[in-house]
Amino acid sequence: MYKRDLQHPAYLQVLRRLIAARPTARLVATGSANVSEGQAFEQAAPDAIEAALEAGAVPCEPIDDLPRRWTEGPCFNASSVAVQRELLVSMQPCFVVGESHGEDLDLWFRVAEQTELAFCPWPLIGRLVDPSGLSSQAAAREEPPFAARMEARVHDGRCPERLRASSLRYVTLYRIFLARTAVVCGRRGLGLALLWRARRAVFSPRWLLTLVLAALPRPLAHRIHRWRVDGKVLA
Repeated sequence: MYKRDLQHPAYLQVLRRLIAARPTARLVATGSANVSEGQAFEQAAPDAIEAALEAGAVPCEPIDDLPRRWTEGPCFNASSVAVQRELLVSMQPCFVVGESHGEDLDLWFRVAEQTELAFCPWPLIGRLVDPSGLSSQAAAREEPPFAARMEARVHDGRCPERLRASSLRYVTLYRIFLARTAVVCGRRGLGLALLWRARRAVFSPRWLLTLVLAALPRPLAHRIHRWRVDGKVLA
């Protein structure tokens, strides 16, 4: 857990319940909520959580296809997930030395190729969001190496067959996201290069909208991008 993130008092108890509910799952996690610096962490309906714990009614979603699930939106972060120790030991080194962008996603997807995830959607971790938007700035500079490695595992057979289609789809959508971020941050060349790498989705609304954004003046592209983030453009 990142030392600046916030933890609900029931977090560890919920993890124990998840492990008990899905003993074969070597990866367990809860939801999280973004919190700005100085903002109080609105603990997720603490009375309802206490009642559910007492009744043994902790929601547990078994996820055996994490790439597919992640395309619907991130379901956990580095502070709200736990991995069985023996599995982590067998995967050393967990992170590629020197990488600091996407290295956590790299680990979660590799772990999920070996085990299912037991997930509780309760937002029991408050994730402090960097107001400077450093992660977005990093996304506008480069494609994290983990995406190419994930794609390579599919093509060389290391990725389980049941996850290959969803893994390729995730990488494609991730590259479109990076392309759009690069375009609205003024890195049009990088955005177009990323769109080319995501060309398997060339006729999808997301791909086409990102290409349109790349052709527009940056202020207008940024405005349309914000409309999409706010849910007003469905692509």
